[in-house]
Amino acid sequence: MAPHAKRHTEGAMQGSPEFVWQPSHEISVCPKYEWLDQNKVSDCLKQTWIAFWGSSTTRIAFSALVDFLGDGIEASDFPTHDFTYKEHWGEFDHCSEGNRCHLAVHFPNRGITLTFNFVTRIADWPNLWETLEAYADKAQFPDLPLQRKQPDVVLMNSGPWEYYGYLGGQGWPGNEEYMSQFRTFLMKYWGSPTGNTPNLIILRNTACQQVPGNCESSSVPCVDAMNNVHEVQQQVVRDFVQQAGSTQIRYLNGAYLLDFPEEYHCLGETSFHSPSVVTDQRINHAVFALCG
Repeated sequence: MAPHAKRHTEGAMQGSPEFVWQPSHEISVCPKYEWLDQNKVSDCLKQTWIAFWGSSTTRIAFSALVDFLGDGIEASDFPTHDFTYKEHWGEFDHCSEGNRCHLAVHFPNRGITLTFNFVTRIADWPNLWETLEAYADKAQFPDLPLQRKQPDVVLMNSGPWEYYGYLGGQGWPGNEEYMSQFRTFLMKYWGSPTGNTPNLIILRNTACQQVPGNCESSSVPCVDAMNNVHEVQQQVVRDFVQQAGSTQIRYLNGAYLLDFPEEYHCLGETSFHSPSVVTDQRINHAVFALCG
């Protein structure tokens, strides 16, 4: 998987560590996987709508899958998942929760639709189904051939913004409060499966371990914060699946806090954003969950 838009990326330079890094098979408890083939993935996802829902790390994942399926989107105003992410966001994306950031890409040859919505704290999330209905609105998306109001798969993350002090946030609400909010979200949309409810894949969060001290506008290091989110999310999902009997929810684990390319340092970027090869690995896991 090559980086996004080579004209706009530092990471496209020959000799970059991301070009020689390979996924590890040394962890015995993890299933062996390989980088997936583009044509096979396109066939698997034929006539599928995947709705990405989450923070900037999910926007990067959205861009990675679009880039993979579309051989690179050479447009400066399209989100990027490479090393220039932070500058690109400020100069081109202008994607925030206030404008709801409805992004959509359609691949007509396979009928694949990918959408993205930027959301921050789970307590402030808009109604999921009402928000996604907008993509079927021909007035807003006249060229998007959707004949339905719900996707096949929702691929989401939640975590970094729960720790931020930005936008009046008070930081981590505490494990019990967050778990309550997360349970409420799952129950509201997946508590009574009807057979037509989309599948849900929850992405484990990423964080950079090389930056010392506390993380951005938060009171703890990024890796500690996301490890804690990982533990409470797993507990909530495990309990929910057992109690509700749902077979439509999957928590996607991965060594995203540990498995970085050699000599990579996240100086100059936010501490929750990883190099593009880690994002590609992350989206490879997600597609493997769908097609493996």
